[in-house]
Amino acid sequence: MKAKRICVLIGIFILTLIPNYLIYRRVIYSYLAFIRSFYLFKFINTPYFVIAYLILGGIYFMTVFNQLLNKKLHKNLITRSFLFYCFILIFILFFKSVGIRGYEWNVFKLIEYLRYDTTAALINISLFIPMGLFIKRLDVKTILLSIAMLFGIEAIQYIFSLGIFDLLDILLNFFGLLIGYQLRRFIKSQNIIIE
Repeated sequence: MKAKRICVLIGIFILTLIPNYLIYRRVIYSYLAFIRSFYLFKFINTPYFVIAYLILGGIYFMTVFNQLLNKKLHKNLITRSFLFYCFILIFILFFKSVGIRGYEWNVFKLIEYLRYDTTAALINISLFIPMGLFIKRLDVKTILLSIAMLFGIEAIQYIFSLGIFDLLDILLNFFGLLIGYQLRRFIKSQNIIIE
């Protein structure tokens, strides 16, 4: 039984290498490049940083998966993960495109967007999956508050020249919230204890 568990965890570690590498290339590397610090940029471009990032990411996902298998999630892990998530979310939403201002009202570009920039669409969806885990009940009030929050984020980006106001982003982010809500329901149905 223990050998099987170890094999599963090693498999999870290996499976997370590709998405973690994509996150590194499409999110970390490209967003930190905006800071334009030569030394920071040179550091994040080294193989040592990439390998350390992939190992730490794999260990994190192995830990979470192991706790899910044991049906016990630790509060410390949840708290630290949420704080790290909030830090990354704030950086991506409000500091990645400083000085850029615009708007995109065409929601029907979704098919074209998915065809040419699938990774960006997946990032927009996955950004709000953790936030969706905190939705306790999905009713009209929650849906309207969620849409208002996403609309407010896009409006702040436009008003303060921190990015482009994009209705498609609101749609993809809302889809991420719904996935997070469904994940919460699944975790609850598995009788996973938070201790």
